[in-house]
Amino acid sequence: MAKNQPLIGSLDVNQPEITRSELRKKRKKDKKSNGGDGDNASKVVKTKATDKDKKPKNKPNKKKKESKPRKPRPKINVSEWISDTTAAVLGAREYASSQLGAEDIQVEQQPIVTNKTAQLVTENDLKLQPEARLGYGAAIIDLMKMPVERFYYLVLWVSGNGSQDVINRSTGANYATYREQVMDPKWFERGYQTAAGQFVMAIVGDDRDDNSQAVIPALSRRLSRLTTQQQTDLANQWFQHFNSNLKGRNPERKLKKASDKNPKKAEIDENNRRIGTFINREMTHSFVMDYRFEDGEQLLTEYNYQGPDFTKTLDEKLKKKLEFQDRTSLTNAIQRFINQPLKELLSIAAPMEFYDTLYKMATNGRDTVGVPVTMSTDREDLASIINNYYQDMINRLRLSKNIATSVSKLGILNLAGLKTSDSKAPANNQRANYQAKYSYVLDSRGNQIYNEVTGQALKVRYGVLENLYQQLRKVLMMPVLVSYTQVRNDLLKQIDNGEYTKSRDVVNVDLTDPNLNAEDVAEQVARYTIDQLLGLVGKGQFDYEKGMYSKTLKEFNRMIRLDPSVRRYGGSRYRLLLKQTRHVYFWIYQSPFAEHLKPGERSDIDNHPNAFLGTDPHMVTNLLQNVRVTHRPAPTDWEDEIRFEDNIIIKLMRDQVTTTTKFVEQTAKSVSDVVKMMEQINGSGSTDLTEVRKQVAISNHTAEQAHELSVGIQPLETGINQDDLLRINLVTDKLRQNAMASLNIVNQAFYRSQMRAAGIEPKPVQKTGAKQHVAQPDKLAVMLEQSSQMINEIKQLKGKVDTTIRDSERLRRENQDGKIETYQAINQMITRLTGQKAEVDQLLTTATQAHSEARLAVDNKQRDTAMRSADEVLNLRAQVDNLSQSLAAQRVQLTELAK
Repeated sequence: MAKNQPLIGSLDVNQPEITRSELRKKRKKDKKSNGGDGDNASKVVKTKATDKDKKPKNKPNKKKKESKPRKPRPKINVSEWISDTTAAVLGAREYASSQLGAEDIQVEQQPIVTNKTAQLVTENDLKLQPEARLGYGAAIIDLMKMPVERFYYLVLWVSGNGSQDVINRSTGANYATYREQVMDPKWFERGYQTAAGQFVMAIVGDDRDDNSQAVIPALSRRLSRLTTQQQTDLANQWFQHFNSNLKGRNPERKLKKASDKNPKKAEIDENNRRIGTFINREMTHSFVMDYRFEDGEQLLTEYNYQGPDFTKTLDEKLKKKLEFQDRTSLTNAIQRFINQPLKELLSIAAPMEFYDTLYKMATNGRDTVGVPVTMSTDREDLASIINNYYQDMINRLRLSKNIATSVSKLGILNLAGLKTSDSKAPANNQRANYQAKYSYVLDSRGNQIYNEVTGQALKVRYGVLENLYQQLRKVLMMPVLVSYTQVRNDLLKQIDNGEYTKSRDVVNVDLTDPNLNAEDVAEQVARYTIDQLLGLVGKGQFDYEKGMYSKTLKEFNRMIRLDPSVRRYGGSRYRLLLKQTRHVYFWIYQSPFAEHLKPGERSDIDNHPNAFLGTDPHMVTNLLQNVRVTHRPAPTDWEDEIRFEDNIIIKLMRDQVTTTTKFVEQTAKSVSDVVKMMEQINGSGSTDLTEVRKQVAISNHTAEQAHELSVGIQPLETGINQDDLLRINLVTDKLRQNAMASLNIVNQAFYRSQMRAAGIEPKPVQKTGAKQHVAQPDKLAVMLEQSSQMINEIKQLKGKVDTTIRDSERLRRENQDGKIETYQAINQMITRLTGQKAEVDQLLTTATQAHSEARLAVDNKQRDTAMRSADEVLNLRAQVDNLSQSLAAQRVQLTELAK
């Protein structure tokens, strides 16, 4: 078989390439030589004569202009035409490994890398199998030129995804060239995949090994061990290094050469050369490569691979056939990828995006005032909260969610055609255009490739490299977010205390100062932004004195847009600001008369969710991602016999998710109802309203997560297995716990406020668990007795709930024609009591079953089982006490309403 023979089903790359422009020229030439049409002259004459003979003789011979015969439209196979065009763009030798199907993978996958030794070959196998040696050597040649955009698919292939599309995108030209030339393609493929597997494992490692020496795990551990001070030093010095070279240059603007008529041409060209030289130098001798912490440790070091390398098993004849060079080996391929593409990404792309973020804060930081999620001024507390809700703040900064999108905005990285002091203008635009190189999939000529269906440019997918990039970005951003938040909150406290009511003429940060560091920029931006908003204080004071102040955020937003005196704060772009930013504006406006506002009227900008209840905002998202990637069934599995068993699993999953969603939504409504009752009854005298209002936000967030799970699991349910069901059950249990935690906190606050209002000092909640009676000789007997008492308490509580419901319904009938506020309060109370009745019934069922199991275990002399069952009953103590206290509080409220 010829060396360049294509794979079955792929384009014959040995056919001569004909571009569309050449085809048009050929058609024009044929048309001109044939008298203006596509047929020869004799054929035209013959056709005319035939037409003439066919004319009917009984019709008058009118002179009629005869139409020229049209050349029949050729039948074009669209798929073949797209393939031909793509091959012409990509280049023949690259097409077999780079062809892009119309079914481009739309779902971002995060593969779990495991070393599949069954598919790989050993060194002895290579010595015995020439096909495997050829595959191993062909892989090394392809890996020596591994571009970033192929690494994602290479990881997919090594991770077990053997689809043809993944193989085509992960392998190089030699895979397509040699696979069909060998007698046993399977051995060739295993040899090729062995080298690819060793390549991937050297970079990604095995996720089961916490001490993996692979590059990404090792660097990730190093980043996670950095202290707060080390993160701050790194961010400050890295920014200072970039700013001293860029001098406030907008990183999103491309460097452009000035025309000869421009009077500042020499200055512009010099700046371009300076910045271009800096970027080129940073690619090879980056700041972070030379940076050392105070303890002498380096963050990035020159990587030397010490893992398995079977290159020595390849004989000289094979190396000559594959055109091996002196330094061609798997080790050099690995080191080249790590020390060049990967380090370039971390040395220039990540810090340039970091610089771009601070540049936008410094030049247009008006919206940044709404980014912080807390009003705390304690630095340790700030660091903890920001760490927990870092992603929320990043989203508010509108930073890109992936590497390709981030780099695609950095026009300054496009050096194509620019001359620098250390090199001539590169002839190959792909080499100099770092912006396109790390953003888009490019062909061999450096042109972007587009999706054949959507028409959108294909962006590079980084997969497992995304996590490392995001981790480095967090290291750089954390000191900035903490510093900005602390200064902003300090100034807001001064405004709230009346110490800061007039502008202090703060000037904006000057990025041309080479001594600026990252913290300086953050703090100065916070001071300048807040100072620019001080006019809202005077506006608020004036409106309040005139009795025309805005009472809600909606009224304030309208005033900002329409009132000429505050037009500078609004304008046409005001609606584009973050909602959190508008809350801060409103908060500052309210500051002169905040003490006169009723509860609930004061704008709340301490709006971060409760970080200390174990609520994970990404819990459901992570679950759906895990199910989607790891357990998606192949199309061939849909009619497998085992699918019958899956139906049972799917039914269990549906029931669990549905009941959880209903329970959590009802609990969130109950929390909201209790808070409304507290606001109506207690008014401004309650000290617990701040706490319970947070629980409303938390319970609503939990309900949103439950809804997200209910919707997101539907398209994936056909692939659910028993492991997935276990994961889903853990998440649903957590959602229920979070919902009940919010409800318990609200109930306790309501109970305390009502008891105090009635002049009764509330009893402290007893701790969960059975009391320890050391003097009792038989602990099991005591636990059984206590569990029996617990059941009786639950029964009594059930009777009290029923009685309260009847009393409430009677009172509602009596107040049908009374005050609407009283009638609504009673309705809300009945709704809450009905929910409590369901909870008590569930507690009674659980306790009765567990107590029966304990008694049965005692009869069977299974002491440990009996103690566990009895302990399950006793662990209901906290819930029973909370319900009892809530019921007592509602009895007090019912008495007040009856008056």
